Amino acid sequence: MIPYAAVALGLYVLENAWAAILLYHAGITIVLAGRRGELGGVLFRGWDLRIATTGAVVGALAGTLIFLLWDLIHIEGLSLGVTLEHYGLHGVRWVAFVLYFIVVHPLMEEAFWRYHLMRTPKRPHWLDAAFAGYHVPVLLLFITPAWTVLSFVLLAGVAWVWRVLSDRSGGLAIPVFMHAAADLSIMCAVWVIAARTSGG
Repeated sequence: MIPYAAVALGLYVLENAWAAILLYHAGITIVLAGRRGELGGVLFRGWDLRIATTGAVVGALAGTLIFLLWDLIHIEGLSLGVTLEHYGLHGVRWVAFVLYFIVVHPLMEEAFWRYHLMRTPKRPHWLDAAFAGYHVPVLLLFITPAWTVLSFVLLAGVAWVWRVLSDRSGGLAIPVFMHAAADLSIMCAVWVIAARTSGG
């Protein structure tokens, strides 16, 4: 329930993206406090250049699709640039958020979802849906319900793939790299779209 509470309080009550992500990561940090000794090794173990590169290319499609489909999927009348500013993402805060989201966020999420909460790695699990589910209230602020449902299904599938890769490789290096690549592509797409819609 940590990410759900963080999104509810951070985005829907405080209306601040930084509050949401920091509350989320604070919760993860508390939960993982007793496993710090294990994480140092597992986060960077299990590297395979071929699989990681292939996965990163696929992950980069996330931002590409957002950019290409934005006019079709976004809520009518929504200006992404103005909306991001409303949630505290502008100027230096926006740049810092992008960097934090690309570098820190993948490490935190993979440690939490694909290590601490890993269950039955060989088949889909309700935890994959739980991972996808917390994104739903975030996405509903930007895109239509129909596209949010499709995004939920895709995210659940991605969560399962990352969990299987983590289990087979014996570490989180590949999922972290793929996650970071996907987040980078998403942030690039959002940055470009926001720049052209800011103030309009």
